[in-house]
Amino acid sequence: MEPTYPSGSYVYVGMKQQVSYGQTGLFIVKGETIIREYQPEGLVSRNGHFETILINDRYEFRCCGRVLGIVEDGDMAAGPLLEKIEIAFEEEPNDL
Repeated sequence: MEPTYPSGSYVYVGMKQQVSYGQTGLFIVKGETIIREYQPEGLVSRNGHFETILINDRYEFRCCGRVLGIVEDGDMAAGPLLEKIEIAFEEEPNDL
């Protein structure tokens, strides 16, 4: 969701955190993972090239959690910690 989260960025996501109106979340819509701001009118991109996605029964929709910030260089997990994280992501996230 440029310009706040440049394309290709890794982000921290609070997987168990509720996303309220005005907050940015990680969503799965029609099988695609996106970062958008949750608003009453739908999922809004800060990049003007993308339309608001209306939340309705037409699309598969799941909220994975609230985006907490960008992972900075040098903060990426590696080794045994990375293995634990990968195992955790194999499980289905709770719908929020």
